[in-house]
This record gives sequence, structure tokens and C-alpha cells, in this order.
Amino acid sequence: MRQDKKRTEANKAKRTRMRTIIKSARVEATPESLSRAFSALDKAAKTHLIHKKKADRLKARLTKAIATTNATVAAPTTTKTKTATKKTTKKSAKKVAKKV
Repeated sequence: MRQDKKRTEANKAKRTRMRTIIKSARVEATPESLSRAFSALDKAAKTHLIHKKKADRLKARLTKAIATTNATVAAPTTTKTKTATKKTTKKSAKKVAKKV
């Protein structure tokens, strides 16, 4: 069997499994099912089964859908936030020192 045929079959199985997990998360609407769906979407994006932005979009829609049906379910956060830090240079330090 050709390599592309094998990969097509494997990808089809992975995609089906991912979609099934997402559908079950919509029906169950529990934090565990939501976490499982997020994990499946992240893995699919990591292996290039779907695009990263599509995974993000589906996670946002899933969170929104569950939030509207069940307000008590909180979505687990999977994204890392970066904090902005400002570097002070010698010139800007001198300006601040002069002002004070």
C-alpha cells in the first residue's frame, strides 16, 4: 500500500475521533469533557491535522456554546499569556532621574 494511502486512513481515523470527542463535549457540557475536547483539538493542530487557528476557533465556539447552555461550567485555559516588560535604557533612566 502506498504511503499516502496509509496516512490518509490514519488521518481519517484521527479526524473522526476528534469530531466525536467534540460532539460528546457539546452534549455532556462537563469540565472533564471540555478538557478532553481541548486536548484533542490541540493534538490535531500539533500534528497538522487541522490548522492551529481552526483549533483556536473551535475551542472558542465550544466554550461559548457551553457557557450559554450551562453558566456554571468554566472553560480550562490552555493558552499562555505573555507579560510585557519594558527595558529601561541608560538614557531613559537619566531622564527619569532628572525629572525627580
